[in-house]
Amino acid sequence: MKTLNQCENLFGKISPQIQKRIKNYIKNPSFDNWNDISSIIINAEGMKTIWQAILKIDPSFPMYGRCTNDEGIVTEEWKRIPSPLQVLQAINNICK
Repeated sequence: MKTLNQCENLFGKISPQIQKRIKNYIKNPSFDNWNDISSIIINAEGMKTIWQAILKIDPSFPMYGRCTNDEGIVTEEWKRIPSPLQVLQAINNICK
């Protein structure tokens, strides 16, 4: 995914480990995998996360995510997660 090579966080180009996490979601979209990648910064200049990139292309996407109690137990799950295609479109839109 060449687009990922153009994404940056505060340390510069996103690392291969971060790219691997994103690719894992693309291959295996799940609530846990979305929760893992949603807060990854992909645009250092605008401090944009993957979640914010999704909101830009789909304003109806949930504005809040998974909720946990003080013991780390999930009390409320994401209302929905984006499709792999949406994630790719959102990343492509932000990481030009």
